[in-house]
Amino acid sequence: MSYRVLADQLERIARRVREHEDRLEGVKLAAAAEKLAAAARKFGDLLDGTLRGLDPDAVDLRALLESESARAALDGKALKLLARKAAGKTLGVKGTDAPQDARRRFYDLAVAHGRAREAAAAVRAFLESEGSPGPDAADRDAVLAEVWKLGTLSGADLELARARLLKNEPLLRAMAGHTYVKATPRSRPATIFAAVVKFAKRVNENVS
Repeated sequence: MSYRVLADQLERIARRVREHEDRLEGVKLAAAAEKLAAAARKFGDLLDGTLRGLDPDAVDLRALLESESARAALDGKALKLLARKAAGKTLGVKGTDAPQDARRRFYDLAVAHGRAREAAAAVRAFLESEGSPGPDAADRDAVLAEVWKLGTLSGADLELARARLLKNEPLLRAMAGHTYVKATPRSRPATIFAAVVKFAKRVNENVS
C-alpha cells in the first residue's frame, strides 16, 4: 500500500464530504461512515505510535535498551523503578515475560507518554551506578557523602539506591559504622539500609 496514494484518497474523500455535508443521507452511507471513522481512529493511533518511535529520542532509547550493559543489568524490578522515575507510570511486567519483553514494555511505555529522553537518561544513570564499585568503605568522607545523598532521595530514586546498596553490603555496613547506626553481624542489609536512611533524613531535616 502506498501511503502517498492513501493520503490522496483520504484528502479527496474529506474534500467531497465537506462540499456535500448538508446533502449526505442514507443508512448505508451512515453505516459505512461509522466503519470508516473507527478504522481511521485505529489507524491514527498506530500512526502516532509509529511516528513517536521514529523520534531521535526514541531511537536512542531503543538502542540503549539493547546494549550489552542494559541486557545484563536491567531486570523487571529495575525497569519498574525506572518507569516510575522517568515517566511517573507503573510498568506492567508479567512473571512470564522474558527480559527482552520487559525491556520492550518499558520502551513502549516511555515512548507512548513522550518520556523517551527522560527514560534514556534514567537508564544511563542506572547503568553508570551499576558499573561503579562505589566509594571505598574505608574512605570516611566518601562514605558519608553517600549517606547524606540518601537523605535527599525519595520515591523511585530511593528504591534504586536501596537496590544498589543491598548488593554492596561492605559499603552499607561502612555507612552504618561511620554514622554510629547500630548494626550487628547478624543485622540484615535491608534493616541496616532502613536505619541509615532514617538517620540521613533526620540529619537532612535538622540541617535544612
